[in-house]
Amino acid sequence: ARKCADFGHQVQLIPPQYVKPYVKGNKNDFIDAAAIAEAASRPSMRFVAVKSEDAQVIAVIHRIRDGFIKERTACMSRIGAILLEFGLSLPTGHAKMKILFQWIADQRYQTLPQSLMHELSLIHAHYLYLNEQIKIQDTKLKQLAEQHELAKLLKTVPGIGDLTATLCVADVSAASNFSNGRNMAAWLGLVPRQYSTGGKTKLLGVSKRGNKHLRTLFIHGAR
Repeated sequence: ARKCADFGHQVQLIPPQYVKPYVKGNKNDFIDAAAIAEAASRPSMRFVAVKSEDAQVIAVIHRIRDGFIKERTACMSRIGAILLEFGLSLPTGHAKMKILFQWIADQRYQTLPQSLMHELSLIHAHYLYLNEQIKIQDTKLKQLAEQHELAKLLKTVPGIGDLTATLCVADVSAASNFSNGRNMAAWLGLVPRQYSTGGKTKLLGVSKRGNKHLRTLFIHGAR
């Protein structure tokens, strides 16, 4: 999209789920192109703003950070499962995980093989490495939040910090896509899901549509 814009074209991106209803017959390139042309001609069609390279880089930093967190959680679960096989129930949380070997030494009624301690040291070192990588990603996001004007403006809202501000800048390409705040709340999935028919309005629970990560951060910030 950015390359086409450089050539002077007016670029409009359409979400794939809005093109699918216009696909007729089997799927091939010609039918897809016809469906895109048909969808683009609809007066009520919704388009997606083109992201900048900086916004995409911020999103990449967030994805890498999320990956490290998932790996760290898996690492902690793996250590707990290993100890459970040898009769030790490790308390959950990072407090005990950081002092794992001190906690094991305090369990005087249970001794572990030396070879097992060596394996635990390997996986515990990996846990500490992931902790450091998450801190590095957090530092990057904090620096980006201090440098970006929109992120600094978002941080003036109570409950919004570096993570929420930078991810909002990355995922919301242009605030002009939304006519008001409620439209953005609907895009995030923070409004009731509607199932109305026959003139009877029926509102269900929170729709949970859209960007799961950004919605989670906004909910935690509100709390």
